[in-house]
Amino acid sequence: MNQTPNHPRRPVRQMPQNPRPAQNAPRPVQNTARPAPSQPRRKAPKKKLRPIAVVLLATMVLLVCIIVFAVSYKIAYGIELNRLQQEQMQQSQGSPNQNDGNTSNSNTSGGNTSDGNTSGGNTSDGNTSGGNTSGGNTSGGNTSGGNTSGGGQAVMPPAGNESFASISDIVKYVDSLGIDFTDRKSFDMSGYFKAVTLKKTADAGDAYQNETVYIGDSLVLHMGSRSNHPKSMVYGAASINPEDACVKKLAYLKNGTEATFAEAMTELQPKRIVISIGTNSMWMDPSDYLNFLSVFIKKLQAGCPNTEIILQSTPPLTAEYEAGKRFPTNEKINRFNMYLAGLATYHKVWYLNSAPELKNENGTLAEKYNSDGFHISAAGYDVWTNYLRTHATTLQGN
Repeated sequence: MNQTPNHPRRPVRQMPQNPRPAQNAPRPVQNTARPAPSQPRRKAPKKKLRPIAVVLLATMVLLVCIIVFAVSYKIAYGIELNRLQQEQMQQSQGSPNQNDGNTSNSNTSGGNTSDGNTSGGNTSDGNTSGGNTSGGNTSGGNTSGGNTSGGGQAVMPPAGNESFASISDIVKYVDSLGIDFTDRKSFDMSGYFKAVTLKKTADAGDAYQNETVYIGDSLVLHMGSRSNHPKSMVYGAASINPEDACVKKLAYLKNGTEATFAEAMTELQPKRIVISIGTNSMWMDPSDYLNFLSVFIKKLQAGCPNTEIILQSTPPLTAEYEAGKRFPTNEKINRFNMYLAGLATYHKVWYLNSAPELKNENGTLAEKYNSDGFHISAAGYDVWTNYLRTHATTLQGN
């Protein structure tokens, strides 16, 4: 009997407990699609500002900038004005020719003042002084509206109805008059400040004109090339205001050194000075404008005690220029011209109201005197010089 070899038995294959599905049973569908590649998550789009929001934001930023600039500029102006006033006060304390901050513009003689007029050999207000009678009001044989004019002394305006204790009083007075400055056609200041406003006279001639210096902004600067006035008597600079006239070196001395207008006048010692600074200053606060111009007048008076000071009115603009620009305006010019006449009263100097001569029937700059809407033409400068000659200080009262 054959014996089977001795080897381990193979394990019996166990059948799965789950029976096989029938051959015809459908197989489960398998997802054979490849998974989509991973993509970075998209960021949510930023919300865009609406156009009106952008405009509002830009407007707010601009307003803040304007306010900051205006406040800082006002502070700087105040500091500079205070410095100039302190400087002028120190000069006044060291000079015997100042009287309450208002010099009589050349009416000092021998260091003695009498109501703003000189004594010591010349009559003052019709009174004899130093033994020299003057037939009421003559000095050196020349009569001039009740004021002395001989001996190299300046002719002063008489006292008027208006008087001011301070610069701020000028602004308050003009603003209290109730004048409609917007009515360019009917605006008329002939009824105000009569004492200091130069009245019409006979033609004083070439000699009177040629001994008169003009100081001012671009209107005066162009006068040197567009008028028959001597160029050596024209001191102008473009786009200046009264502060610039006080502190900037805009002129030259005879040796070529740069100097301020006041320093140049101290060297020149002219017979009279016409000041025309206003067109570029209409944006200024009226009190700041008048204060700086007041300091400038005092500087001229301190350096030129025998020089007549004349404040000239600012000429008008054309209607077209005014319509296309925000500043300046004829309304502002009319108002500031009133302030100028008030400042002339405050300092006891003359006021030359030539502006009406350049206006048309609507109260704006006449076309025949127009250069560019802002400046005047050669014909306009002829009006200036003719008005100067026919409103002479030396002939007031004659």
